Amino acid sequence: MPANWGFSMLTRVGRAWRRSTIRLSALVLAAIAMTGTARAQALVGQSNSSPEPQRHGFQIYSVSTFGGYSDVNLPNGSGSLQNGGGVQPSGLPLGSGLYGGASAAAGWARFGQRTNFSLLYRGTYTAFEHYPEWNSFDHFLSLSSRSKLGAKWDLAISGVASDIDLRHFLFTPAVVDRVTSAPGTFDDLAQAMLSGRFTNDQLASILTGAPVVESPLRAVLYGNRALAMSLQSTVSYEHSQRLSFHFGAGALHTQHLADHSTAAPQYYYVVPRATNGRVSAGLSYALTPRTHFGLDVGTSRTISIYQDAYTTTTNASLGRVMGRRWFLQARAGVAEASPLRSTYSYRQGPRYLAGGSVAYKTLAHTFLLSHDHTVADIYGIGAYASQVSTAAWSWWRPGRSWGLNSSVRNHYMKNTGFGNLEGVIADVGIARSLTRSISLRTDYAYLVNSGRLSGISRDLSANSVRFSVVWTPGIGGLEMPGSQESH
Repeated sequence: MPANWGFSMLTRVGRAWRRSTIRLSALVLAAIAMTGTARAQALVGQSNSSPEPQRHGFQIYSVSTFGGYSDVNLPNGSGSLQNGGGVQPSGLPLGSGLYGGASAAAGWARFGQRTNFSLLYRGTYTAFEHYPEWNSFDHFLSLSSRSKLGAKWDLAISGVASDIDLRHFLFTPAVVDRVTSAPGTFDDLAQAMLSGRFTNDQLASILTGAPVVESPLRAVLYGNRALAMSLQSTVSYEHSQRLSFHFGAGALHTQHLADHSTAAPQYYYVVPRATNGRVSAGLSYALTPRTHFGLDVGTSRTISIYQDAYTTTTNASLGRVMGRRWFLQARAGVAEASPLRSTYSYRQGPRYLAGGSVAYKTLAHTFLLSHDHTVADIYGIGAYASQVSTAAWSWWRPGRSWGLNSSVRNHYMKNTGFGNLEGVIADVGIARSLTRSISLRTDYAYLVNSGRLSGISRDLSANSVRFSVVWTPGIGGLEMPGSQESH
């Protein structure tokens, strides 16, 4: 790579951004004029002590325009499938260049004394300056419902469906990003993560939501574009202030989708489609006001072209609030996989589970670090074990116009039927509010995959920088990651 590559890239981005500033501003103003005002959902930039009242009915949550630079490469020694067959020469950039686009999110919500329901759709169109074959229209749909069934019973149902490509995935906030960016107090966060009891609606929606594909290995597993659909339901019973029980069932289906243009080279992918279903039951018990014990038992089934296997898990957790600003949680358990069908040799017998989390929260800063060692995988590739590490940080001080966020995620799959795989994705963002409803965001994301599949290197790297102008009608503060998106 030339020594001045970074400078050249920033120069090209700067020129393109200057050319498009007037057009982007005009598009935002036109959207404001056509749409009018509507109250949006609560964002991080809104004061936690005096939240905006929630509004029933149809709402426009955000309208944004963006531009930037994207670079995706398959390094030497790898390859990609072209139009579903054959191997494309390696070492070629795939769709690198300047891009621009627009995104809008709208939905319907109803809030009552016993039931809250919300439905959100986000559509995003991206166009490339020199690669029209990579132009794409991405879709995201989510629903969430929470009902009070009785004095001690609650029901939560959530669903997610998405059709997005790799470039969109780079800027899609993960659960850890959304947790650190959610409004609320330290007590809200500690109660939600240690005991599973929720005093904050946004944290409840995030932590009890339908399962999604967040792995940095997503592109290697499913290619550039993937369809993901999931549904989750949870029934909880509060026996006392110290003891509660929960019962859950969920399903996740993910599959590779061909790119919209047949002229675009198709990324190499491993799993055409995979389906995972899971049922579970558990309890949470407060040993003391600061110490919480949890126990979960579950069984799941994963079906793909490579395997059809059951996995049964028993996992215990112990968490403690260590001070006014931070808490710890340790997790340990045992699991056993029972394959009904497997293309590759499958090591059976009990295996260990382990993990832990630490969180720190002040008025302005939120930091979350987590690591888990699990068995098998929900992606259908037949991993013997997986290790997932995440770290996220966000900063926003009430009353200030600036906000910062950053995160990194690592996923390591050990002894799959193809070999070991590892993926890392890191991102950093900065936001500034210009008015009560308009803010600017700058984001950078970097992804790298490494490993050998069937004896062939399948390395992949991607990075992208994006500049956005965001309009959130009727809401004060900043557009932070995950504030309007549950994916």
